[in-house]
Amino acid sequence: MRRTFDEECKQDRGAFFRSIHGTLNHLLLADKIWLGRFERVPFPAVSLDQQLFSRP
Repeated sequence: MRRTFDEECKQDRGAFFRSIHGTLNHLLLADKIWLGRFERVPFPAVSLDQQLFSRP
Protein backbone atom coordinates (compact mmCIF):
# COMPACT_ATOMS: atom_id res chain seq x y z
CA MET A 1 0.00 0.00 0.00
CA ARG A 2 1.44 3.36 -1.02
CA ARG A 3 1.57 6.20 1.44
CA THR A 4 0.08 9.54 0.51
CA PHE A 5 2.15 12.70 0.21
CA ASP A 6 0.63 13.96 3.47
CA GLU A 7 1.60 10.74 5.29
CA GLU A 8 5.15 10.95 3.94
CA CYS A 9 5.50 14.58 5.09
CA LYS A 10 4.22 13.76 8.58
CA GLN A 11 6.37 10.62 9.04
CA ASP A 12 8.73 10.89 12.02
CA ARG A 13 12.23 11.30 10.60
CA GLY A 14 14.08 11.84 13.85
CA ALA A 15 14.52 15.56 13.20
CA PHE A 16 14.16 18.26 15.84
CA PHE A 17 10.54 18.93 14.81
CA ARG A 18 10.04 15.22 13.99
CA SER A 19 8.89 15.49 10.35
CA ILE A 20 9.08 17.56 7.18
CA HIS A 21 5.62 18.89 8.03
CA GLY A 22 6.74 19.82 11.56
CA THR A 23 9.85 21.61 10.29
CA LEU A 24 7.94 23.58 7.64
CA ASN A 25 5.25 24.42 10.18
CA HIS A 26 7.92 25.72 12.57
CA LEU A 27 9.43 27.92 9.82
CA LEU A 28 6.02 29.38 8.98
CA LEU A 29 5.27 29.99 12.67
CA ALA A 30 8.65 31.70 13.19
CA ASP A 31 8.01 33.92 10.14
CA LYS A 32 4.59 34.90 11.50
CA ILE A 33 6.11 35.73 14.90
CA TRP A 34 8.90 37.86 13.40
CA LEU A 35 6.58 39.64 10.95
CA GLY A 36 4.25 40.40 13.83
CA ARG A 37 7.16 41.96 15.72
CA PHE A 38 8.22 44.06 12.71
CA GLU A 39 4.65 45.24 12.10
CA ARG A 40 4.00 45.73 15.83
CA VAL A 41 1.04 43.35 15.67
CA PRO A 42 2.13 40.35 17.77
CA PHE A 43 1.20 36.89 16.57
CA PRO A 44 -0.34 34.90 19.45
CA ALA A 45 1.88 31.80 19.45
CA VAL A 46 1.36 29.25 22.21
CA SER A 47 4.58 27.31 21.55
CA LEU A 48 7.19 26.92 18.81
CA ASP A 49 5.68 23.59 17.74
CA GLN A 50 2.12 24.95 17.57
CA GLN A 51 0.32 23.51 14.51
CA LEU A 52 -0.88 26.34 12.26
CA PHE A 53 -2.45 24.23 9.52
CA SER A 54 -3.19 20.55 9.55
CA ARG A 55 -5.26 18.13 7.53
CA PRO A 56 -7.37 15.67 9.49
